[in-house]
Amino acid sequence: MTHWVGTWSQGISDHSFLQLGTQGRSLRAVVRTSLGGSAVRVRFSNRFGAQPIRMDAASVAFASEAGTIHVSSLRELRFEGQAGIRLEAGQEFLSDPVALDAPPLAWVAVSMYFAEAVQFDTANIGQGKMYYSPTGNHVMEPESFRAFSSIEEEYPLPFIAGVEVLGADSARALVAFGDSITALGWPRMLAERLNALGLTEVGVLDQGLGGNRVLYPGADQLCLAYGPAGVTRFQQDVFAHTGVRHVLVLHGINDIGHPGSVAPISETVSAEEIFSGLIKYAEWSHAKGVRIHAGTLLPAGASGGWSPGLEEKRQALNDLIRGSRAFDHAWDLDAALRDPSNPTCMLPEYDSGDGLHPGPRGLRAIAEAVDVGWLREG
Repeated sequence: MTHWVGTWSQGISDHSFLQLGTQGRSLRAVVRTSLGGSAVRVRFSNRFGAQPIRMDAASVAFASEAGTIHVSSLRELRFEGQAGIRLEAGQEFLSDPVALDAPPLAWVAVSMYFAEAVQFDTANIGQGKMYYSPTGNHVMEPESFRAFSSIEEEYPLPFIAGVEVLGADSARALVAFGDSITALGWPRMLAERLNALGLTEVGVLDQGLGGNRVLYPGADQLCLAYGPAGVTRFQQDVFAHTGVRHVLVLHGINDIGHPGSVAPISETVSAEEIFSGLIKYAEWSHAKGVRIHAGTLLPAGASGGWSPGLEEKRQALNDLIRGSRAFDHAWDLDAALRDPSNPTCMLPEYDSGDGLHPGPRGLRAIAEAVDVGWLREG
């Protein structure tokens, strides 16, 4: 028996403020999968677009990390048998399946051609590498693409919401749901760890959005990229993906440290209010038969503007998470990353330098703190 399971995803939000787009060119996104399977399909999205978009051609192939296509794997993508698709504003659509034997941890290139002008309204940054072609349809060509910049990760990855594979009956996916700390990449490190441990039938999906909060969305045009509030986006961002059996939630630090305000509404919230949002995540998950593991918030005492009042709120929220039976497990990241000699701060070797976001070693520590026994339970 086989079934479809998510192997890669990105949290998507409204990037219209960038006013970036293309016309008459092909784009190539290179992303890294987690789970392997015998066939591939791609989920495309125009969720935040104000207008319909027309994608005239698309393809999928295995690639190197630098974007070099493995020619023998290059396959045309079709949509209900057609070469292109019109995505209405707010619509998502899965491509037809392509027979392609995908190994775990593979680099996959998804190419798209747009004859008409499109704006990259639905996108994220940092979840893959982006390349573009000269004028014309080049989706079935292994070369002809060049990087947008020397640092491809700084360019938005538009319209691609996920990649799915046809996996074994025992294959399943977990969704990492949260903010910039999740979007920075610990889910990719977790996928590597699971594969090294022989847990090769677990897909890891990253639904992190920089600046995202549990209870409120971004308040201005720039902050639209922070995405809808967690309580608004959770169900679609988690349950729209196939084969999901677990959710790992690390969410709430922006509700505390960057509450913002939209007059006359105060967006300053208590630990109990944030916790009520996390409880909704648990209720929705359990209603779908999905296990949910809630992470305590990381120490942030060395970040700019942090205060004793904010720290008191973080500690209170962490105590609520640890003491609740609403979640299948409490995932104590505060304990895993804090400095024993200064427990309101991260260990210096885990800190990126801003006191809030972990660096590479800190992200690795988050991935290492996942109890793989949870995932062996089903």
